[in-house]
Amino acid sequence: MKKIYIYLSLVALFSACEEEFDVNLNGVEPQLVVEAKLEENDVVKVNLSQSTNYFSQEAIPTVNDAVLSLENLQNGQREVLQNQGGGLYIGNTILGEANVAYRLQIDYAGLQYTATSTLHPAVNISEVSFEEFSGGGPFGGDGPSEGYLILSSFESAGDKVYYQVEYDLEDSTRADGYYLVDAGNEGQTLRFATPQVIVEKSESLRIRIRSLDQGAYTYYSGLAELSGSGFGGGSGGSATPYNPISNFEPSILGYFAASSYAQLDTVAPN
Repeated sequence: MKKIYIYLSLVALFSACEEEFDVNLNGVEPQLVVEAKLEENDVVKVNLSQSTNYFSQEAIPTVNDAVLSLENLQNGQREVLQNQGGGLYIGNTILGEANVAYRLQIDYAGLQYTATSTLHPAVNISEVSFEEFSGGGPFGGDGPSEGYLILSSFESAGDKVYYQVEYDLEDSTRADGYYLVDAGNEGQTLRFATPQVIVEKSESLRIRIRSLDQGAYTYYSGLAELSGSGFGGGSGGSATPYNPISNFEPSILGYFAASSYAQLDTVAPN
């Protein structure tokens, strides 16, 4: 099966109607880039690297001399993450728990960065149904000419919980993407359809609905808008490229997301 994610292509177009100007794409100082995830019943995993110049052909430089720590803000438990090499840092004793907030701290180059994320409980996927579709695949022909739209229903975990919907499809040749769903009232049934993913008849698939807090949702929404692919609520991309809003203070490139997920395996009708 193929996991469907967004793949971002960040292209800046510079034009002028009456005068020419030069843009120095190599003049930005390297910045710390963070990808940090904590899933329920698992340890935290963090990838650290540095940004590079726009036209650089060199490999992305990883960061291996930072000090990272994670704190459970409910019971005060704290641990220092272990450097595994290649910019990867992993926790050991603290496991993600539902309804608990966590603080990740990064000490690097004389500066300290912190982010807080709450791990909300997984939802209950109450129903998955399929609606017949014909007349062209997603984006005008990337998918099968006929098949099914996926209709998923799940119960909201609370008005501060947001969702990322992912699919693993048996067919590994179709479009990539993920979808974001706004929070609903606690106990409200949320229904989500997938206009960009058409499932073939008798195709096996896995539906995964990930619970996020607002900070992670805001960051992923920025990525979706930059992609311009139509996934995640994006509808053409941002006219002016910008960095997605980070939940780190001070702001850096990247995010810390604590999350849980529910998943369901099913098969489309014949």
